Formats: sequence, C-alpha cells, structure tokens
Amino acid sequence: VLLPFQAMILFGLAGLPSLPLPFFSYGFSKMDFLEKYSYTVYIFQFLLYGFWPQVGQVNLLVFLIFLYSSSYIIANCIQQPIQKWWASHQTGQLVVPVALAAFFMVCCAIPDLQI
Repeated sequence: VLLPFQAMILFGLAGLPSLPLPFFSYGFSKMDFLEKYSYTVYIFQFLLYGFWPQVGQVNLLVFLIFLYSSSYIIANCIQQPIQKWWASHQTGQLVVPVALAAFFMVCCAIPDLQI
C-alpha cells in the first residue's frame, strides 16, 4: 500500500539541496513530524495489513490512520525504550549479534525429527 509513496521519495520527491523545494515536496515537508515513526511504518506495514479486518478491501485513508496510530504506539512503547537500553549496553552490542548468529547456526544443524 505504501510502496508508491516510498518510491516517490526515492525518485526525487526530496529535491536537490541547491534548488528550492518543488511545490509538491513543500506540501509534504509539513509532515516531517512523522519521521520518528517511518522505520516502524516500514517494518510493520505488511504485518498490520494482515490484521486488517477486510483483506483485499482497503480504504487507504482509514488504513493510513490505523497504520500511523499503531506505529506511534509501537515506536513509543517498544522501539524507543529498546533503543535507549541498547545504547546503554556497549558490550552487549558486540556479544548479542555473535551469540544470535551462533544460536541460529546450531538450530540449522539440528536434524529434523521424523515421527
């Protein structure tokens, strides 16, 4: 649903630093307050689409309200506290990815049980 909007940003909606913003871009620049939630929207848009009650019939405006309100809750209650916690544990930033990689490699090496 949001892929066309993401493509518009990738293909020059932002403009060039040496030129004034195009009118269309200037209008969307007023929505900069949404930037704190863009990563959450990017990650959860398809998951939240799966929770949408009427699969295949999406009212875009209502879905965007649902998506951004859910992203607001997820970003403020989960993402930002975890980012603060992760930034305060410098040693864990090296150990955790290595431990997770080792754990997943061990899980892949376990043979399937045939019952």
